[in-house]
Amino acid sequence: MKNRERGLLKIVECLKKHNYSISRILPSQKNHLKLPFEPINLLNFVFWEKNALYEWTAFPLFYQKIFKLFYPKVFILFKMFFLNNEVKRDDVFKFFREEDVSLFIKGGILDESNGSYRFTIKLIPYQDMIISKGSSWFGKDSVIFAEYLTKDLSGMTFEKTLDLCTGTGVQAIVSKKYSKRVTASDIREGLVQNAMLNAKINNITDITFLNSNLLKNIPGKYDLITANPPYGIVSNNPDDKTYGLHTVFELLENLDNHLNNGGMASIITESVVKDGKDMVFEKIKQVFDNKNYTIVLTPLNYHINNLFFNLVHKEYGISHIPLHIISFRKNDKNMIVLLKLPLIRKIICFAYIALMYSKYFFRHEK
Repeated sequence: MKNRERGLLKIVECLKKHNYSISRILPSQKNHLKLPFEPINLLNFVFWEKNALYEWTAFPLFYQKIFKLFYPKVFILFKMFFLNNEVKRDDVFKFFREEDVSLFIKGGILDESNGSYRFTIKLIPYQDMIISKGSSWFGKDSVIFAEYLTKDLSGMTFEKTLDLCTGTGVQAIVSKKYSKRVTASDIREGLVQNAMLNAKINNITDITFLNSNLLKNIPGKYDLITANPPYGIVSNNPDDKTYGLHTVFELLENLDNHLNNGGMASIITESVVKDGKDMVFEKIKQVFDNKNYTIVLTPLNYHINNLFFNLVHKEYGISHIPLHIISFRKNDKNMIVLLKLPLIRKIICFAYIALMYSKYFFRHEK
């Protein structure tokens, strides 16, 4: 473990030296159905420079070739540590010494075979941070939620913050900027260890990390609670763990017991719209109907996917899957609001859903 950690720290030092974070502008998730929306990626690539690594694009190789022209060294690092491609010996030794390479191999973060090298760790540039993915989930929702917290918490200071389902630890690291004390937890010890490592490589040393299944091993109450819990379909049985929302539902049922009066909570989660009803919204109304909370569900997008089509869509009346950020304020009001997706965003989302429908039915008519 020491060799692995020492090696990772050397790699992160190298990445920061060579401005690895600029590679965040590269959209890398291939999807030909996103072709009509490609101008958004182009504008970001040329002008905006926002984090686009987890954006869908019809042409990931196009962006990589252009990027390589302007940032040849950074592109080699991107191939090694984000794409985890095999590279030549010369590419590795452009950045690292012989003793470094030996350390990487001993630490299990570099494989060598017949003169080719491949790094086994995925390192994600986010803002001014480098995040080791480890075995955690890290995707577009992770980026969206971290950016939301950065904006929503700006100017605030919290005494005690709890980050649940911390994963890579990125939410806890972001929240630490606005909190005196942060506790972060996850159900698997390996995830907790990786989150601790991410805090260390990003020079954050005062987050308390715990191994816990949601709130079961968490004592006390907090002023801010954040969570990006696991969600998603797990079965074709509609009664089996409620379309993958069982973890979200358990969190909602226990949230009030751990939030101080005047406290805030933020959760990002998918829901399922079944027979015209948003299942997470219905659960929130059931749990918080008689509690003094202001709760706002903000939809970020709607989508549908092959897994839902194949397992439950036709049989169980699911129309689409919204992705929500849910904000909670524990105060003297009782208000629960489900906002509408902005019209232009709704048109884009349902246009994509229509493409998914046509693809699905065309395939099954053959």
